[in-house]
Amino acid sequence: MGKQPLNEKQQNQMTVYESNGIEVKLSPQIIKNYLVTGGGNVTDQEVGMFLNLCKAHKLNPWLRECYLVKYGNQCEIITGKEAFMKRAYDSLDYKGFKAGTIVVTKDNELVYRDGAFTLPTDTLVGGWCKVTSERYNETIDSEVSFAEYCKYKDNKPSAEWGKKPATMIRKVAIVQAMREAFPKNLGGMYIADEISVDESVLDNTPIESETVIIDVPPIDGESVSLDEI
Repeated sequence: MGKQPLNEKQQNQMTVYESNGIEVKLSPQIIKNYLVTGGGNVTDQEVGMFLNLCKAHKLNPWLRECYLVKYGNQCEIITGKEAFMKRAYDSLDYKGFKAGTIVVTKDNELVYRDGAFTLPTDTLVGGWCKVTSERYNETIDSEVSFAEYCKYKDNKPSAEWGKKPATMIRKVAIVQAMREAFPKNLGGMYIADEISVDESVLDNTPIESETVIIDVPPIDGESVSLDEI
């Protein structure tokens, strides 16, 4: 038997935490009203997973550090790249990274280039990243295939994948290496380019959260546990 839907008190119960010195206030109803992208109807369980991730990783959805995306029956929780990288940098073990593209040259040689640089005669086949951490004796390496992650629409690379493919595949390699190097800080966090969501549908404009929160009536009584959602 599934969990019972949240009652009105539970829907409006605030969860409060701090993100980069800013107090964040969220309730299941606020998330449903203001923070769902895609137009689908989210379940209480999906809202609870989003709320847990935000609190655990101190993400601020009002600043678009994370998104709850629902299309039909598909639900994805996405982290913005800037928030993802910031939390990697905050790790005391972090000592830097290098990243770039993997290409096949006109002479049919496999070459690892630095940054997002490619030549007009190159065929882009992937991205790479090496993260240095005090926790490990060697770098944490990631290599990803362009064919596996490039998103297509009408048989053509979609959105940013068509405009700047080298930048996009390099970004995927970076976040995968960072997540492997710092699983405590980044576990369970994924950017849009790693999953079946087109990044172009995500609005990066911050939301004026204080205006939203002021309009929510205070709910007295027992607090709701995140485990109930």
